Amino acid sequence: MESFPLSVTSLRPIDTSLRPGSYYHPTHYQRPGLRAFLLHEPLSFLSPRLPIFTGADSVLQHGNGTKTHLMLITSVNQPYALNYTLPTGVWNDVKLMGRGNATFMSVNGGREMQFLTRMWVNVRKFLERGIAIEAPVGRMGGGGFVGRVRDVTLLGTA
Repeated sequence: MESFPLSVTSLRPIDTSLRPGSYYHPTHYQRPGLRAFLLHEPLSFLSPRLPIFTGADSVLQHGNGTKTHLMLITSVNQPYALNYTLPTGVWNDVKLMGRGNATFMSVNGGREMQFLTRMWVNVRKFLERGIAIEAPVGRMGGGGFVGRVRDVTLLGTA
């Protein structure tokens, strides 16, 4: 499975406000070798489940109904959460990156946080390992997401 880095940063002063359920179709981004896109957004919590980006094989969302952590959810409804919640009411620079067989996220230039999976090994113990998750590059917002997104760019490298 190929993963794409999603980076969030302000590269130019463009502000595109989206209503919940608005669609973004990056057809010119669906070329082999592209590995990143950028997002810049303020969030507000009016819904317990806030999908920020949705793709064919994954969803990047803020919360799941009980937690407000950032998480990637795969097409088989398997969540991979970070122990991190985006601040609300302010712009956040978020970068989601695929590197090898792992997916990372950094916020506002901070340390990289890795999405991990827990594997049961030899019926004795759990091991945490990095996981590569395909970037959600089909739709922006929806499902109660209230906020603004600007400067979204898909890059070949992060």
